[in-house]
Amino acid sequence: SGGLALLVGFSGGFVWMFPFTALLAGFLTSRVRGHGLVAFILVFLALTLSSALVYVTGVLWYAHLSEISLGKAIAAVVVPFIPGDLIKAFAATAVFMTVRQLNLLPKLTSSRDQVVSLD
Repeated sequence: SGGLALLVGFSGGFVWMFPFTALLAGFLTSRVRGHGLVAFILVFLALTLSSALVYVTGVLWYAHLSEISLGKAIAAVVVPFIPGDLIKAFAATAVFMTVRQLNLLPKLTSSRDQVVSLD
């Protein structure tokens, strides 16, 4: 399913926040320096905090549409997903730190000064 029903339905509060979560994750992780354990933990926390932003709007919208308390909404749409989200944040942190350590980020992103010729 998709379309307008997805955007205004029970999962709408989650879906609308995804772009902002990605922006926040990129903003926070770009400010972490280094390659050690402290940097790993900071990136992990940045990704976890970004994911939490999705839950804030998602739970509020879900509770509103379902006409249930916030506690019940959290139990229904947050608690079951916390373990998986933590595993995904850990995996994403490991990939991010590896890509950064191998200095692959400049190769994966384009520079503003780069000119692409279509000739």
